[in-house]
Amino acid sequence: MGPPPVLIEDEEQVLVKWTTDCSQEGFSPRKCSVPLFVKEFLIVNLRKTLCKYSIPENGWLQAFLRPYPELSTCTSGSDSITSSTSATVGDADIRK
Repeated sequence: MGPPPVLIEDEEQVLVKWTTDCSQEGFSPRKCSVPLFVKEFLIVNLRKTLCKYSIPENGWLQAFLRPYPELSTCTSGSDSITSSTSATVGDADIRK
């Protein structure tokens, strides 16, 4: 049996919702901001973790994303995490 999870299932759902909400607003969170969100979440909720400085270790993000196919890392080189419902902006939106 390995170490306890950084987030319990309900807390993971909070993170999924935050990521999805940010993406829908057109501000996909960067890969480096997600562990910092988790750190702040753990501090605010007075949660202890085995992670150094309460920041999840390398590899945690990919393991977190695995069961959530609606979230993925951006392949455009921007190192963002996108949602399947991300906002899209086209020429018509810009010209409004």
